[in-house]
Amino acid sequence: MYKLALLCAAAACGLVAAYVDFHNDEPQPALLVILTSSFVLGMLSRRFAWLYAGSVAFVFALAHWIGPELSIQPLFPMKGGPWWTLMILAIPAAIASYAGVGFRRIVVR
Repeated sequence: MYKLALLCAAAACGLVAAYVDFHNDEPQPALLVILTSSFVLGMLSRRFAWLYAGSVAFVFALAHWIGPELSIQPLFPMKGGPWWTLMILAIPAAIASYAGVGFRRIVVR
C-alpha cells in the first residue's frame, strides 16, 4: 500500500512539474520540481527510488504528449524533438532520487 501511495505521489509530482512547465517560459522551475520531488521520494523509499524517479519523468513527458492533444498548449512550445525526448529527464531525476537515499542514510546514522 505504501509503494502504491508513493507511486501515485510520483505521478502527481510529474503532473505538477508539467503544469509548472506549461505555465512558465523557462525550463528551470520545472526541473526544480522534478529534482525536489525525486529527492523527497528517494528519502521516503530507498528500495524503489529508481521507480519513483522514472515515474516522475515519465508522467512529465507523457503530459507533454497528451496536453496538446487535449488543446492544452504550453506558453512556449517545445522545439527540437518529439515528446519522448523528455525522458532524458529520468537521468537527473534518478540522481536526485539516489541523493535523497544517501541523505537519508547519513541523517539516520
